[in-house]
Amino acid sequence: LLEKGLHWQKIEPTLPQANIQRDFLEPEVPPWVKNLSIDEAAKRLGLSKTEFLDGGYAVKLSLDSQLQQVANTALSAVREYHPAIIVVESTTGRVLAVSGTEYNVLLSRRQMGSLIKPLYYLEGFLQHEITPSMMLADIPFTLGDWAPQNFDRRFRGTVTVEEALRLSLNVPSVRVYLRVGPFRSLDFIRETVGLKGNYPNDLTISLGTVESTPWQVLEAYTLIPNGGVQTELCLVDQINDRFGNTLYKHSPLVKRIEAEGILPLGEAMDILRQILKSVVTSGTGVSALVKGIDMGGKTGTARRDAWFFSWAGRVMGLVSIHWDEPLNLTGGGNAAPVWREIVEGLPCVFRRPSEEKLRPALIGSLNASVHTLQDTYVLSLGWPTDVESFSKLLEVLLESSENERIKLLSEINEYDPQMASELWREIQRLEDGKAP
Repeated sequence: LLEKGLHWQKIEPTLPQANIQRDFLEPEVPPWVKNLSIDEAAKRLGLSKTEFLDGGYAVKLSLDSQLQQVANTALSAVREYHPAIIVVESTTGRVLAVSGTEYNVLLSRRQMGSLIKPLYYLEGFLQHEITPSMMLADIPFTLGDWAPQNFDRRFRGTVTVEEALRLSLNVPSVRVYLRVGPFRSLDFIRETVGLKGNYPNDLTISLGTVESTPWQVLEAYTLIPNGGVQTELCLVDQINDRFGNTLYKHSPLVKRIEAEGILPLGEAMDILRQILKSVVTSGTGVSALVKGIDMGGKTGTARRDAWFFSWAGRVMGLVSIHWDEPLNLTGGGNAAPVWREIVEGLPCVFRRPSEEKLRPALIGSLNASVHTLQDTYVLSLGWPTDVESFSKLLEVLLESSENERIKLLSEINEYDPQMASELWREIQRLEDGKAP
């Protein structure tokens, strides 16, 4: 048709509106987003970019038009500072909105600042090196020529671990990093979590001198709302060939991090998430707070970079702002308000009231069947519906009879032997505690 001079603008008015699909690289999608999606689509098919462009393929993106508009509007307040926004569906990794400027910072490595802190705090909780109520010294100290300072240049004497993370205090956080162990912390961040980037060979890693891209950061941090399960970010929903045959259809690619510790991973994740929820209610991320929706987050500020990572309802996302000359911008003061605007504009399908919990009564009777718990476990792995923590799986098991419990644990073992073992050990610990 194109060879005969017939263009889409001329053909469209003659077609039934119900049959028109506008999903293939809409005109309003910025060129850099088109390039990003083409690169991903070519990779999915194992083709070079040239081969893909010459092949006549059609691409359906995962972008939600309403949420994309919300992100574009939210970005306007910081557009002059090379910002980037990514919003994804937490359980599937589908990119629902992506916004930025022509300077594509999404794939540019920048310093993370305090956004790095939750990762080594998590390792500390896992190894039981720290607890939320443990006291830490917040007083001046030096390590060789390095004298870390809190952002506000104040010292508070002593603070709890919870306060140190909630208020993003640098000096106590360096103490956490040292307590967990620099090598152990670095190995956990780089190898276990798999955060890609440039790592300096010194203790400043604890304050976020690691350089990574917004895309890589968000992909690594999917483990936080998903209870230790990471999901691959995906901008491409479907690829068809020129004859309409479907060659690729998105299916969530999930991976549970291989983390071993004194505490079960699920319990350590619950502790971390609870503190990150307090970040937006009474910490550095309070300017992102939207009441009535389950959310948490973490700020990050470096000399030329400001970040805010968060989850809210069924989505998670990252707002990053980057500039060339030193400015007085912060993650809490500039990036977090952008995220608040996005959350306020979330379509209803992506919202979930904070009081809504998945209880055994909602997934079946208290005498759960193997099928019921299998569904619950799939949810815990981050597949499309909702994400439930280790503690919710444990709750279902504790409500089951002994025979059902064995069947259910066997079913879980088919998916994840490590998870089954952790659940079994926790059940034994609780049962032993009830014994006279």
